[in-house]
Amino acid sequence: MRKERLVRLGQYVMARRAALGYRHRSDLAEVLPLTDRTLASIEHGERQSAPGTYAIVETKLQWRPGSIASILAGGEPTEADAEEPNPLRNLSTDELLNLQQDLQEEVRRRYKDMRPRINPGAPNL
Repeated sequence: MRKERLVRLGQYVMARRAALGYRHRSDLAEVLPLTDRTLASIEHGERQSAPGTYAIVETKLQWRPGSIASILAGGEPTEADAEEPNPLRNLSTDELLNLQQDLQEEVRRRYKDMRPRINPGAPNL
């Protein structure tokens, strides 16, 4: 991922955070199952985060799913409609954290299943 795309995402996240009344990054981090450091790395464009992390951020920033991918591709985020059903909106921090962990485990499992087909001679990790 090119650094300038991550920096652009960080600018959007900071602007949206402020627009929603989270003056400080730590204010937003307190209501997310993410550390302040993880949120800082997104805002500073330091590294790409996991899809589950992005989904949590999108939900809290009231963006539709896929908005972060759109920003990274050079597009714009889409605000979620208040009436739009979003199964993540009413989950607790613990439930969001568990969902993120489940998604990461599923990605690892699928990668492990695909690996022999991608590189048949590679050791199975």
